[in-house]
Amino acid sequence: MYLWLPSFLYHLMHHKHRGFLCVIACIFLQPGCPVSPRGPGRPKLPGSPGNPYVPAGPGSPGRPIGPTGPWRPRGPVGP
Repeated sequence: MYLWLPSFLYHLMHHKHRGFLCVIACIFLQPGCPVSPRGPGRPKLPGSPGNPYVPAGPGSPGRPIGPTGPWRPRGPVGP
């Protein structure tokens, strides 16, 4: 009944879809996927740069929780 699956995977591996297969494997192998652009999945430390939604740890400058505050998210800024 599932005979099409191995041939489908074989087709993916031996044609131009190797990157697509990697993405599929990456989705199924979460968390901590070594193939993802973010690198190995690690839990964000409190107050770590690039993660404004986590409160800062002791001794580090505080960052607001949520989408409010003086910082601006990366990307195009609307009006």
